[in-house]
Amino acid sequence: MRLKPGGIRELHWHAIAAEWALMLRGTVMTTVIAPNGEPATDIFEAGDIWYFPKGHGHALQNIGKEEAHFVLGFDDGHFSEFGTFSITDWIAQSSPAVVTRNLGLSGATVAGLPKKELYILSGKVPATIPEPYLADDLETSQNPHKFRLGKMAPLVFSGRVGTHRDNERISDQHDADVGDAISGAWGAAGNALASQRG
Repeated sequence: MRLKPGGIRELHWHAIAAEWALMLRGTVMTTVIAPNGEPATDIFEAGDIWYFPKGHGHALQNIGKEEAHFVLGFDDGHFSEFGTFSITDWIAQSSPAVVTRNLGLSGATVAGLPKKELYILSGKVPATIPEPYLADDLETSQNPHKFRLGKMAPLVFSGRVGTHRDNERISDQHDADVGDAISGAWGAAGNALASQRG
């Protein structure tokens, strides 16, 4: 998936699958809302992985000046967009009285909301972006939704002609709370590999 600067993937959630992504290029800010209402906001850059369990609402915004590019993966082979629910689609399909009551908005505000699913919409790059963690080089994970794969030490291989340091990094459920069905690899050229395990 790609997002232009300021582009927003609206708030949505997946009913049957968890979402995994590896950032290849750019800067994306995510907002996640757990089923219990607990929110989390993070910033992802090249080499970072996000993981959102199924049922966790999430929105994405490119907060950088270049196009953001990331690889998405899902932990269920039956996943499709038919199991994805977007907030604008929910609003468009719901009675205005229900939306007014549930979101605490005025009738006039609800009348001005989208009448169909937007999916991706244009936005503005924020004027200020939260500062990175001061201990960014010491921590590989700040919360359950984020893992800094690009910050891992590269793999080292021994062979007949000596030791070879590669620029590849591999992550699975042993490194981060990314479920038990997805693994990721990050190479020198920023290539990504996601695989689903049985």
